[in-house]
Amino acid sequence: MKIKAEIEQEAINRYPEGTTYCVFKCIAFIKGAEFANPKWIKCSERLPEMIDGEDYSENVLAIVEGYTNIQVMCLMNISNESIVWANCYGKIDGDAEFDDNYNVLMWMDLPKMPEL
Repeated sequence: MKIKAEIEQEAINRYPEGTTYCVFKCIAFIKGAEFANPKWIKCSERLPEMIDGEDYSENVLAIVEGYTNIQVMCLMNISNESIVWANCYGKIDGDAEFDDNYNVLMWMDLPKMPEL
């Protein structure tokens, strides 16, 4: 994986037309690289936080063991001692059904929706 300095240098090499233009293109290039390489978080490192005052988290994208596609999931607190993953069945802002058989390996926040 390229580090930020390598990406910046590649952008400068690719867009040598002028300093201002180059800086603009460099920033766009880096932002594009960041968007193209989302930050997946291992569940062993951190879980999504529960929404203040609620017993569930925001919906997230999840890689689930045994599934070949990315799922939309959330965490649900079904009792004081039991937190389970719930499947949102593709709805990014909908209800979820809990099932304690999901083994979520990694997750990431949903990307922000563009303003239309």
